[in-house]
Amino acid sequence: MLRRAVWVGSAAVLGGGALWASRDEGLRRSLRFWGGVLPIYAHYRFVEWTRGDFAPLHDAYADPIQQLTLELRGFYVKLAQVVSTRDDMIPQQYLLWCKAMQDQLPPALDAAQVRHILEKELGSRVEELFDQFDWKPVGVASIGQVHQAKLKSGERVVVKVMFPGMERLFRGDIETIKNFCRYLQPQHMPFLNEIEKQFLTEFDYRNEARNLEEIRDNLSVHPWKLKVKVPRPYAELCSEHVLVMEWISGVKLIDGVKNQFRKMAEMQGKPLEELEREQKELLTSGKIRSTSIAASKRLIRWTNLYLQVSDFLSNVVLFLYNYLVAVPTMRPLQPYRKTEKLINLAEVVELLLQVHAHEVCLCLISIFNPDNRSLSTERSMAILIQETFCSCQMVV
Repeated sequence: MLRRAVWVGSAAVLGGGALWASRDEGLRRSLRFWGGVLPIYAHYRFVEWTRGDFAPLHDAYADPIQQLTLELRGFYVKLAQVVSTRDDMIPQQYLLWCKAMQDQLPPALDAAQVRHILEKELGSRVEELFDQFDWKPVGVASIGQVHQAKLKSGERVVVKVMFPGMERLFRGDIETIKNFCRYLQPQHMPFLNEIEKQFLTEFDYRNEARNLEEIRDNLSVHPWKLKVKVPRPYAELCSEHVLVMEWISGVKLIDGVKNQFRKMAEMQGKPLEELEREQKELLTSGKIRSTSIAASKRLIRWTNLYLQVSDFLSNVVLFLYNYLVAVPTMRPLQPYRKTEKLINLAEVVELLLQVHAHEVCLCLISIFNPDNRSLSTERSMAILIQETFCSCQMVV
């Protein structure tokens, strides 16, 4: 009788827990995380204790962890995006799909859901606000997705729409991962605490709109405004969960660099992946000498100048051949040379450091001496911060 009572009691507790979890989305997500991750973690720990090889585990569990991340989304996607910025933080099997999380996430909202959020937040029908609206998102992030649109005035804009209930889910997800690390990986707690401070401020797009406007104003009095463009928010179309801002055409820096490397790889008869692997091996082996940002910038400038002069001289010879030889003899004209210039990554990095230093010094001035935001004080602090940042080393 006692054994039967224990079984009945246990079944009742488990059944009640399952029912409770089914009604509480945060608890259900937490249980799904623990149920998916804990057995994998235990397997890794066992292999570590037995001094085994981790490579088979990486191959076996990279895909299940990816599927779990896509299923839960929320903060788990954000965490994958954060760790993907460091190639040395996680194994390659995980790094590949974490990098894909940056801009290849599947949409989470369909057209009807997007319309409902827009009309609820902005108080008008979509057709009254926009001349055109592309219901297919151009990008999907951890807390929302981005659509292209055109205003009644004809201006092209991007519209960020936040997923419903994301702040509550994020808080629950963060607490779940913190509990996991608190008991099993305590060395990662400081990292998670900093992430929590940073990302829990992102759930009101009105703050993002104000930040965009403030940065635009700060840069408007500097020559950087000719090189750095900050999208203009449309305050009248921004709410807590919707952000409408200016569309800026262009190519992401990482895509531009990869396109350049892809062309270099084609010239050498290699796939891009092989060239990337060779470059990483040269970096890790120390065969590529690191140098300062200023030296790297000069080197790339001289290289581009050499390519430009070389093209010019070659094209002079080709011009003379085409009009003195090819045209009179009815031979085919020779195409002119136009070598693509290298992206001056050092120059881009220096510019970003200068702009960030400028924003940091303005922040410091407003905190410690809000009544003395003079241009001379700002410039002095900016120079100090820039010199500190730009003294770092960069690989050519």
